[in-house]
Amino acid sequence: MKNLIYIALVVLSLNTLKSQTVEYEVIYNSGTGLYESYAHISGGSLSPAFAGDSQFSIAVPASAPDTGVSLNSIAPTSTSWSNNINIFAPEVTPDLDYKTFAITDLVATSYSSFNDGDSILLFTFDYGGCIGNIRVWDNNSDPDPGDPGMLSQQLDNSFTVNNTVDRYTGNLNNDGTTCTFTKDTDGDWNVPGNWVENAVPTANDDAIILSGIETTINASETYSVRNLTVQNGTASDPTLMTLGNNATLNIQRDLRKTDDFEGDGNVIFDGNSDVIFRGDRTQQIIGDGTTADSFSNMALNNASGLLLTDDADITGVLKVDNGDFVIENNGADVNFLTFKSDDQNNTAVVDQVTTGSRIDGCVVVERYIPAKRAFRLLSSPVTTDSPGCGEKVTISENLQEGEQVTDFTQYNNANPILGFGTHITGSTTGANGLDATQTGNPSMFFTIMARVLTMVVSQL
Repeated sequence: MKNLIYIALVVLSLNTLKSQTVEYEVIYNSGTGLYESYAHISGGSLSPAFAGDSQFSIAVPASAPDTGVSLNSIAPTSTSWSNNINIFAPEVTPDLDYKTFAITDLVATSYSSFNDGDSILLFTFDYGGCIGNIRVWDNNSDPDPGDPGMLSQQLDNSFTVNNTVDRYTGNLNNDGTTCTFTKDTDGDWNVPGNWVENAVPTANDDAIILSGIETTINASETYSVRNLTVQNGTASDPTLMTLGNNATLNIQRDLRKTDDFEGDGNVIFDGNSDVIFRGDRTQQIIGDGTTADSFSNMALNNASGLLLTDDADITGVLKVDNGDFVIENNGADVNFLTFKSDDQNNTAVVDQVTTGSRIDGCVVVERYIPAKRAFRLLSSPVTTDSPGCGEKVTISENLQEGEQVTDFTQYNNANPILGFGTHITGSTTGANGLDATQTGNPSMFFTIMARVLTMVVSQL
């Protein structure tokens, strides 16, 4: 009977061991200034447990210092990890360095247990500050030992549980570590002293523009960030970003903003999945829950598209070179992208949309009309009966803003929204929704694929 019990216990232990998997992750802890390397346990439970011959490799931007790193192994007792392999900018991937950490004491690497859901901090390392886009080595896609410059070194990750079998299966959240830079001083984007970290963020970094801070990107300058947050200012102290002529700000992921982008440059959403995302991903413009305020010029070049989650205004040019620009509409809360028209010299427009891309959602198109009685040739660039967009299907609802003059002696009482709407006449009494005038002369005509103007006799 004792032998049978013993055999049953062994089988239980092996089945538990077989069900366990381990995923690696590396994160940057801004509080400590250290990188933390984790093993995430899934399935089963073992107690006591120890790691056998294990290896943890990372990929680092080649711009990082070409040195080893300061490493600190974490308890349990006597666990010892060391940085035993360093490969700098090999020919196969000259933009990356590789570092490997391995357990050096296989006897004493004891842990109290491995349980389903555990996240075990294996070791920390220090680069003397934050370096963005550090990630865990990928056994499937990173270079082989025989690739040029890899020095015949095998860097594949492994995590051996109880010195029996390698339980490593992959990585968790492996898009690369992120550094966050905070701009707390008015002035140019490219001045390190205008950032708390005394350095300018790069395409791998997140950036935060604090409330009330004015930021300038000068003419013809180009900068990139990963995520950008522009904090809301006040009426007397707005948060303002001004882009000079031909200036460009590439936003690789999401923009969270509640104040204005102004100037002649472009805010460009450029999602290059091969380099930046390591996979397709939809980008977002996220406002304060109501509005994302205004942009002068914007361009989209991301096959996965761009999602606008709040109202926003365009005052210059919108370019859609690749991907779909989607204005979110969840039914109860309709968002609008408005093409502003402030005067006869400043009307927002859409550049030619590339074949296969589209603008999808609710759009308002404004057109400034000077206070002068004269004919203008206009067309409607949007459908006015789109479901879910607060349909305005009549000329009255659109061009007259739903208002009407029924008594031509009382014009001032029929304009509740100053600066919006125009008079469309053709009646002395206001019949058929037309604005009443003393003469009743028509002011609006239409033509469809012909050079014949037909008087509009009804706005309803």
